[in-house]
Amino acid sequence: GDHRGRLLLVRAMSHLYGGERDTFLTSLRTVVQSHTKEEVSEMASYILKGLDEGRLLGESRFDLGNLWSRRSADLKGDTANAERRLTDERFVPFAFILAYPTGGLNENQLLYEMASYNFTTFLARNFEMEIVEDRGISMMTIRGFLSFDEAHAYQQQLYADTRMGRLLDGLRAVVIAEQNIPLLGTTYSFDDYDAFYHNTFDPQTVPEDLRLDEPPVIEAEEEDPDAPVVGDGYYDDGGGDATSDDDFFEQLLGQ
Repeated sequence: GDHRGRLLLVRAMSHLYGGERDTFLTSLRTVVQSHTKEEVSEMASYILKGLDEGRLLGESRFDLGNLWSRRSADLKGDTANAERRLTDERFVPFAFILAYPTGGLNENQLLYEMASYNFTTFLARNFEMEIVEDRGISMMTIRGFLSFDEAHAYQQQLYADTRMGRLLDGLRAVVIAEQNIPLLGTTYSFDDYDAFYHNTFDPQTVPEDLRLDEPPVIEAEEEDPDAPVVGDGYYDDGGGDATSDDDFFEQLLGQ
């Protein structure tokens, strides 16, 4: 039934408490492979990832909440970035991130679904995608947004799609300025950034008619309407000035 994944996890933990380590690991992998869209799969993936990295069972409590509140700068004693602050600039390049515990889902399937959605929805825009992993957290980063407004509109449109909203259920969505990405998970945890985002960007109004399926507008430099047009009865004398037909021929005959 609907609770089968949870019951499998409970059974796996019972093997651990009974000292059956191999059976415990096998049961966890079954949970991850058979129940990829459930919350218990994320927890099981996090435990397996920790063991693969050399952590010992019983060394510390596995808590999915700690994954999102972790700052690697604290763990490494990194004081160089401790004073760096998140920018609240709105009209700078932004990115959209989908974060999840490493190993908690089929990444090839996620890439396919997101690429298919982008290519069929935004015909005039080219959004770049990449997946990186850092100590148990994987992040699919989608780039190509010129401002907060564009990234926010993308998120709203993505989750308004019933099918995509269902596929991405359980993943952590983040709208963030490009220059803030290096601070995410290092100087600031995901929970820290979430609080910053809601306090800084949530109160702002985003245009409801913003269209992402149009190419970026490049403003051309305005021309002086009073300037003479070279080639339309005028010639360039070589010094950057346009002269009339009569002046040009008088200079030519004079030479």
